[in-house]
Amino acid sequence: MDSLFEIESEDQFRNVVEEVLNNLHISKSGISAENKMITLAKEELKQILSSNNYDLAKIKNYLQNKQWNSDRIKLFLSMVEENCSEILYNTLLNHNSMFGEAVVDFDWRLKIVLGTSELKTLRYPLLQLILTTSSSNCQRQNVYDIKKDMLKRLIEVLESSLEI
Repeated sequence: MDSLFEIESEDQFRNVVEEVLNNLHISKSGISAENKMITLAKEELKQILSSNNYDLAKIKNYLQNKQWNSDRIKLFLSMVEENCSEILYNTLLNHNSMFGEAVVDFDWRLKIVLGTSELKTLRYPLLQLILTTSSSNCQRQNVYDIKKDMLKRLIEVLESSLEI
């Protein structure tokens, strides 16, 4: 974090802090000096956040005890505060993905199948479910085609899980 707070330009400081906060748990390849600085800043920020239990007041006290530029500390803290919910969400996703795949996002499309190569006049609805999952800093999309009877069963399972 020392090298982060020593950046000359305020715009460059803001850009690097945004990069660190937006990609806190995502590792990028490359061995440039800037990537090393960002990687070190990410690791130290994760340590600061976890050791202070993600409490902004404790983080503020910790940073103010350092001999860094007070204006930069204020800017850094305001950016952390703006992104606090995303930081917590991404930390939770990262933690959960260490133990298996975690659903990060989903999307769906409803399609009507009009026919196949064997049957020219066939009509049935088809739901296409797209799940974006995360596992050990790796994201991937899974696409599932679900017919009407399977969709009904999926809805029943989800509704019954809400009752528990």
